[in-house]
Amino acid sequence: MQHFKTLLTAFVIVFTIARCKKEKITEPVPAPFVSGKLLKQIDILYSNGNTYFYKFNYDVQKRVIGSESKEDIITQSYPDGKIEVTEFRKSLNRIVGQTTANIGSTGKVYKQTGEYNYNGTPFNSITDVEYDNSGYPVSVVETRNDGSIAKYEYTIQNGNIIKIKHSFNGAEVYTDSFEYYADKSDKINIVNVYFSTYWVQNEFGKKSVNMIKSRKTTYPGTSSVNTLDYSYEIDAQGYIIKANVIHSNGLSRTETYTWQ
Repeated sequence: MQHFKTLLTAFVIVFTIARCKKEKITEPVPAPFVSGKLLKQIDILYSNGNTYFYKFNYDVQKRVIGSESKEDIITQSYPDGKIEVTEFRKSLNRIVGQTTANIGSTGKVYKQTGEYNYNGTPFNSITDVEYDNSGYPVSVVETRNDGSIAKYEYTIQNGNIIKIKHSFNGAEVYTDSFEYYADKSDKINIVNVYFSTYWVQNEFGKKSVNMIKSRKTTYPGTSSVNTLDYSYEIDAQGYIIKANVIHSNGLSRTETYTWQ
C-alpha cells in the first residue's frame, strides 16, 4: 500500500547493521506494558484538498488490536506466541489479507506468514526477520509462493534509522535515506511495519529515538530523487500536535495528531 510507504515514515522501525543472529524460538513472554500517551488518531489534509486518516484501538496491555484508514480496517489479536492480523479493504468489501506473525521469547517477531489478494491475483508469502544481539532487526526477507524475493536492509546511526535499501529478486528497487532532529524525541508509541500494513508496539524491535527531519528516496540507474521535509508543532510534554510535510513535487500535507 503506497500510503504506508509515503506517509508517516517517522514510524518506521529502527534497524542496525551490527552482527545479526536468528532469534531462538522458545515460549514467548507477554508484551511489555507501554507507558505514556497512546496515539488515538491521525488526520491528514493534502494541499490539493484530499484527505486521509488513521484510527487506533488498544487492549489493556496497550497493544494495537484494531486500526482503520480511509482504505482498510485492520483487526489484530494476540493468541499464544502470535499476532493474528486481518485486513479488510473497504472499496472491495472483502478481506484482502490474513497474516500470522510468530513471536519469540524476547517478544519480537521472527517469522511472518500470510495470504493476500488485493487485485484478484492471490499469493502467499513467508517473511523472515533477523536481529542482532541488541534486539535490532537487520534484515527482512519476504519470499512469495511464485519464488520472488523482496529484501529490506537497514542501517542505524545514533539510535536512528538512516537508510533502508529495498531490493527485489536481487536488484535494488529504491533506497530511502533519513535525517532527524537531534533535539526532538520520537514519543509515538506505535510503528507501522515498513513491509506490511499493520501497526505494533515493539514486536519488530526498536524504533528511531528522534523525530524525522527529511526523507530522500533514490532509484538505481536514474537521477530521480524524491524528498520529504518535516516540521512539527509539539505540546509541553513533547508529543506531536501537528506535522507539516512538504514533498519535492510541490505537494504538501498537514498531519493532526490526537492522543489518549
